[in-house]
Amino acid sequence: MEHIIKNFEQLAASALRKQALSIAEAGLEAINTVQAFRKGFVYDNKKDQLVILGKKYNLSKSRNVYCIAFGKAAFLGISSVARILGQRLASGFAIDVEAKDSPFAKGESFANITFRTGTHPHPSSDNVKAAKELVEFISTAKENDLVLCLVSGGGSALLSHPHTLDVASQALILKELMNSGADIFEMNAVRKHLSAV
Repeated sequence: MEHIIKNFEQLAASALRKQALSIAEAGLEAINTVQAFRKGFVYDNKKDQLVILGKKYNLSKSRNVYCIAFGKAAFLGISSVARILGQRLASGFAIDVEAKDSPFAKGESFANITFRTGTHPHPSSDNVKAAKELVEFISTAKENDLVLCLVSGGGSALLSHPHTLDVASQALILKELMNSGADIFEMNAVRKHLSAV
């Protein structure tokens, strides 16, 4: 069996360490984006039906299917959706950080998906520019279109579009909150009031 932890055998010097490493690998497997999509996101093109975690969606009622994604698993998530839906996915837009393991970084291309990179944990002008592009992209969707939205960790920093503040001021506020020990719920409560999206 191939291990996720490359030096598993070296680290598993005792039964207890081996058990701890096995638990860690199970956790890593559970959060593997590509595996999660393979298991929980199934498309039947004959029925034009999408099943997400057991819930069925009849896509024949949708003219176009779009996908937007933002967060540190956005590239992996949207590329998984593109592979599964194939031609049924009209187009997509993703904002992620530079990720060595992403299909985008490996040179894999998806003609119908726009990929943008931003910064995390603090927003930057790159994030704002990408967020504005995403909003413009999704504003073309019509009432009978379906929009799939994939949000992963870091999404609120990557999809940054301040109301009235400049991005540097927003970043400073969020940095101070983080440094003061604010948890993610407190951070997101403030973000909601600072963001146009």
